Amino acid sequence: MKVFQPVWVVRTGGLLLLICIQLAAYGQVSSLKGTWINAAMQAVVIGDMTGVHNDNQLSAGDIAHSFNLVQRSDTLDFTNAYTTSADRYKQVHTDRLTFTITRPDGRTLVLVPVSKLAEKFFGSRRPIVVKRQESTVDSTIHFEELAFASGPCYGTCPTYEFGVDSRGQVKLHVLKVHYKHQEDSIDVAAQGYFVGQLPDSLRYRLVNALQTCYLRQWIIESRMCCDAPQQALTVYFNGQQQTFNTQFPPIVVAKLVDVLQEIYEACPRKRVTTPFVITNPAKQMR
Repeated sequence: MKVFQPVWVVRTGGLLLLICIQLAAYGQVSSLKGTWINAAMQAVVIGDMTGVHNDNQLSAGDIAHSFNLVQRSDTLDFTNAYTTSADRYKQVHTDRLTFTITRPDGRTLVLVPVSKLAEKFFGSRRPIVVKRQESTVDSTIHFEELAFASGPCYGTCPTYEFGVDSRGQVKLHVLKVHYKHQEDSIDVAAQGYFVGQLPDSLRYRLVNALQTCYLRQWIIESRMCCDAPQQALTVYFNGQQQTFNTQFPPIVVAKLVDVLQEIYEACPRKRVTTPFVITNPAKQMR
């Protein structure tokens, strides 16, 4: 007796196989998305892998560079398209940094430079080993206090400085702020001396950011050149001190800088009439 298998079963099976393949590929892609860092201040940020948007960044320890990104099997192609005055901007040139990837286990990523530009970018053919930032928690870091200063720039960047202690108490000095980001309008009411208390959620995020930025290993160069606010930070922890003073904080500390900016923008505060001094050794560094 013959047994006939309906055509729709074969097609459904093929469709299921295709869906499984696509889901597996999507799972691998999504497992790569995020910020990957190491103690050498190297970083890889993967945001878009369609090749359409340049939501991806590479950093060899200093300034980050943005790229489009496409994954082909175990290969990552970071590309940057540009024009140049050498040919009067007539031709689009493309730099391609190609890496093979190994051990994408969700916590550790190993990139092996394949192209010469990839090797040149990181200065070596050796594999770049980076960890997902969320998995780099150093719980032995005990935050004591910090001092942060930001600004000015050629536009409407606010100029301020503040200190935060281990209890989340904040002292803020706002030196200059523009009303509704208008260059010719100063918001006098927003300037002055203030005190406040970090909400528990923001205090937790601050400590977490300090514990996931390789704080003990910081070697951050001072880069001053362009229209960007100068940012100076001194952190005290475990009886030690770390600092940076730069217009371009590396990716490794980007999450920390975001939290510091949120403290300025969102921390509840009240005005005080007695001036105070915020000591920040990093401000003297250049």
